[in-house]
Amino acid sequence: MEKLPAKLLTELITAEEIRVAEGVKAAHEVGYCPVGVFLPGECLVSQDYYSGEGHISEFRYTPQARFALKVWESARDTLLKSPEFARALEVEWYPVAATFRSVRFINGSPERFIAAMFGEMKRLADSAPFDIRYGRFDLPPLPERPGIPRRYYIMPPELMAERWCRGMSDELEPIQDAPAGSFAWKDIEDAFVVLKPIQLAFIAGDEMNNYTALDEEFLDACADFDFEKVRATVEKGANIHAAGPMGETAMTLMMASYHDPDFEDAKKNGRFVPTHRNREKFMRIARYLLSLGYNVNISGYCSDTCLYDAPHVEDMEIVKFLLDNGADPNAGSYIGEDEPYGVTVLNHTWDDLDGWEEPWCEKLSLYLLRRGALPVPEGERLTEDDLDWRIEEMKEKNEWDDSLCAGLSKYDAALVNSAARPDFFRLARIARSGGNVQVKDAKGRNLLQIVLEEYCDVAPSDTRSQRELAELSLMLLCGLKLKLSETEIELAKETCRTRGFAEALEAISSVADSK
Repeated sequence: MEKLPAKLLTELITAEEIRVAEGVKAAHEVGYCPVGVFLPGECLVSQDYYSGEGHISEFRYTPQARFALKVWESARDTLLKSPEFARALEVEWYPVAATFRSVRFINGSPERFIAAMFGEMKRLADSAPFDIRYGRFDLPPLPERPGIPRRYYIMPPELMAERWCRGMSDELEPIQDAPAGSFAWKDIEDAFVVLKPIQLAFIAGDEMNNYTALDEEFLDACADFDFEKVRATVEKGANIHAAGPMGETAMTLMMASYHDPDFEDAKKNGRFVPTHRNREKFMRIARYLLSLGYNVNISGYCSDTCLYDAPHVEDMEIVKFLLDNGADPNAGSYIGEDEPYGVTVLNHTWDDLDGWEEPWCEKLSLYLLRRGALPVPEGERLTEDDLDWRIEEMKEKNEWDDSLCAGLSKYDAALVNSAARPDFFRLARIARSGGNVQVKDAKGRNLLQIVLEEYCDVAPSDTRSQRELAELSLMLLCGLKLKLSETEIELAKETCRTRGFAEALEAISSVADSK
């Protein structure tokens, strides 16, 4: 298994397939049934939700979603009781890459089961056997989850937008047990999707993380910077790309262990003091793993890449080493948790660690930007509806100027206006989604020139705004690959000099000089 090429999860499953799988997971426990219910916004499952009554499993559905789930459940159970399909959904896991596993149906392709499932669901839906009513009702715990009762809420669609934690029963009391109307197949047929085996594996979560007892020894040795034990376990057959139970991999564990292990003594003014005594050990093991073909961008399900932990390490030599050895600054971490398209190291530096205020994070973010980092991962795309919503939001906030974007496409107009009212994340998302970064506004200005001319006056002492301008310039030139002529570069420099943008001038000059 260690000889298989390591693949990233995003090489095995597309962003759209992840989105659908996450939507099915948010609606119900699909198991290994290749048909699932996908109704975004109309259902929400919270497992082991804690309230004053202890742990509960909570299910919230609109009437339409509840009807679809009842139809799905009844059709599946009916088919599995028949001799023809009794073993149709039996599966086995098998490795499709060094880290991730997928599902194979033991009895071959499930096409006949899928066709029968849709036929049975249509028959059930049109025979209207289910009485759907508003309100709360509880069911006993499942045998495999004793002590955790199941609580169901059936509510009007307008209430589903509320992310309640408490008070749902009170809200629903006036309509408790009231009929919720009737539905037929035509009302729910678009709610059902067919899932690929890799999507079923993705829904299974940490079962995708593939490790053995020997792999666990190897991972522990990496975390302890024990080179001899690392080499010994690899020579015995340990998988260098193994992912532990929480998705941790060899180099993510090494990054996590890079701080001084003495937690209390490593504090100073409420922050960790980095220690570089492990640098030589880190480099030795890392070079050994790289010589064996280690993929520095690998991450287990619901975990992070090794570069993602760079803000915690506070050692630019380590960051440079990772980037020089293939680490992708735009790889997403935590795929499969809250954000299906992941979180980049730059996002982590800025948002999660308040990188605006930390000197180390400031230094790191500037370096990452020079190496092409963006705050959004490669797979993140805006749909046209998302773009329309963002345009409306910009207009409501008076951040949209029609005079700048006459004759431009919707995406390019949004890019121009995002540059005029600088927003890192919005610029990057729109560029990722189809905007042309080489676009010129109605005045003939490129995106960098728009930023420099439209940005509000910044005093030399305004360090935060000075830095933000420098970072925006680097993101446009390095991350979004904005190409400028020598004349345009000189114009940008002159604008910086005229307006006192010292840090932006330095950033633009450094990029221009490196080419």
